[in-house]
Amino acid sequence: MIRRDKQKRLEDMATLAEDAAYKGDHGTLYKITKQVCGRFRNSTEAPIRNKEGQLLTSEFEKEACWTEHFHEILNWQAPETEPIILEAEEDLDVVTTVPTRQEIMRAIKSLKNNKAPGPDGLNAELFKADPELAWKEKKIPEEWNEGVIIKIPKKGNLSDCNNWRGITLLSIPNKVLAKIVIGRISGAIDRKLREEQAGFRPG
Repeated sequence: MIRRDKQKRLEDMATLAEDAAYKGDHGTLYKITKQVCGRFRNSTEAPIRNKEGQLLTSEFEKEACWTEHFHEILNWQAPETEPIILEAEEDLDVVTTVPTRQEIMRAIKSLKNNKAPGPDGLNAELFKADPELAWKEKKIPEEWNEGVIIKIPKKGNLSDCNNWRGITLLSIPNKVLAKIVIGRISGAIDRKLREEQAGFRPG
C-alpha cells in the first residue's frame, strides 16, 4: 500500500508538472522536478538503463544515454513518400521587414515574470529593465537555436528513458522574436478576414 501511495503521488506530481509546463509556469515546473528528483543527492539523477538493459551508474554514461534518447525522439526520419500539401489559394500580406522598435517593446512588455531562462541565463525581468538593449545588430544569434531539456517523469519504471517527457526551455530573446512573428501573421489573417467579411453581402 505504501508503494502504491508513493507511485500515485509521483503520478499526481507529474500531472501537475505537465499542467505547469503547458501554462508556461516554469517556476512551478522547476519546484516539482526538484522534489521528484530530490532523493538523488550529490548531483546524481535517477538511475537509468540503456537499450541493452544495463544499469548506468556514472554521470558520463547517463548523459550519453539521455543524449542518444532525445536525439532519436526529436529527430524523426523523413517519410518515404512526400506528404500532399495543398497550395494556398491566396497569399497573406505578412510583413517581413526587420522588427520595429515598437514591436520589440510591445513583445517585451507582454513577457511574463518569474519564468525559467534558457541556456543564455537571461530572464524576462532583465529585458523589461532596459528594453532599449533588446535589438542592436538586427540579426538572429546562433545561441537562440539552443534549448535546455527538462525531464518530467511519466508513469512506469523511471529507469526507462521512455517513461520521461522532455520539455525544452528556449531563450527569452527567441520568445520575443516569436511573439513578433506571430503578431504579424495574426495581423495579416485578421486583415484578410475583415476584407472577406466586408465583401460578403447576404442574398
